[in-house]
Amino acid sequence: MFKKSSKELRINRDSQIMYRLSLGDPKAAEELVDLYLPQLLGFFRYLRVSENDVDDLVQETFIKVFKGLDKFDSSRPFAPWLMRVAKNTMIDKTRQNQRSLETPVEPEDMSRIQSTGSAEDEAISAITVEEFLKRLDPDERFLLEMRLINGLSFLEIAELTDVIESTLRSRFSRLMAKLRTGKYSG
Repeated sequence: MFKKSSKELRINRDSQIMYRLSLGDPKAAEELVDLYLPQLLGFFRYLRVSENDVDDLVQETFIKVFKGLDKFDSSRPFAPWLMRVAKNTMIDKTRQNQRSLETPVEPEDMSRIQSTGSAEDEAISAITVEEFLKRLDPDERFLLEMRLINGLSFLEIAELTDVIESTLRSRFSRLMAKLRTGKYSG
């Protein structure tokens, strides 16, 4: 008899919970939240989301999960799907915030941007970076924040976004070239 891997056991457990949720079992919702709340909290905190927004994002993520049960493929692991919903929820919130108020880059975020080492990069002023970030779409901003502020590798960002690593590298390179040359308007 073959022993199931921990991944297979998780998929089986998550599939059972999702099935019970689809039947309206309130205990299944509690189980799901208990299992994945720490992971969601960690995800948003890792992305340096303000504590004021973390609870809202977690709640919105679970609401979207519960409303989107029919979109979950029970043959696949639940956690990556949950993280995708969480990421999209965060992007939606960022878009809403940008529409209602242009959010300036916080000084502590600027200090976390990792240097690429060249004198040209060192010379980029905070005002230039702030103006640049205001002009980015949420996906571009997410890429820069994950790479520069949070220090994620392109592989880690690819796993989060389901975008091919080489595509992310190209996008990042183009964004950095625009920033260096000041050709980021429009």
